[in-house]
Amino acid sequence: MEYPISESLFSAYEIEAAPAASFLTQSGYLTFKGYREKRGHELDFPNQEVKDAFSQLLLLHRYGLEPQTNDAIRNGILNGLDKRDFGIIFEQMRITFASIPYTLYHKREEQKGNHPERLERFYHVVLLTLFWGCGIEAKAEEATHLGRSDLVLAYGEDVYIMELKKAPAEKALQQIREKGYGEKYRGKNLYYVGIEIDTEQRNLKGYRIEQSAPAV
Repeated sequence: MEYPISESLFSAYEIEAAPAASFLTQSGYLTFKGYREKRGHELDFPNQEVKDAFSQLLLLHRYGLEPQTNDAIRNGILNGLDKRDFGIIFEQMRITFASIPYTLYHKREEQKGNHPERLERFYHVVLLTLFWGCGIEAKAEEATHLGRSDLVLAYGEDVYIMELKKAPAEKALQQIREKGYGEKYRGKNLYYVGIEIDTEQRNLKGYRIEQSAPAV
């Protein structure tokens, strides 16, 4: 993850009023990765260990996942990845959303209103944080020549490309195929995963998965 910020963000601030990116950089959670003329500084986590630790803090303090619950979910996801059993992974994803306090959903729904894409983004962010907290290489909104995939997980020789929609899982799976999200990962064990979001139940409803291209 790279996060572009402007020079003005590092102007003098009292610690209580400092923007999050400025505070996280000064505290060592983020570090400078580069500079672009029109975008400013680019920040990223200094290493995987810091990313894991920070993600676990977010899961606790931002989303209310207690350490014991978080550890069980983490172990379940890694077990599913080791077995190449997405059903195990999906169940842990559902447990994650079931563990988030309803007050947080209320707050997000009030902020986003009745906009499916905005509500979907909440689920994207939670899952990205969850996978980072598991120590998994995960990316969000990875750009291709035809669009952006929601989530991409890389685990050994396996790559999972996920699309989440407030629509039937097959529709999400179809978008992955049509947009060619997996083209750059040919040669890997490539899995396409369409996931349906149920905003009324505030969880994931179901998924469809297909293996696109076994490793050669």
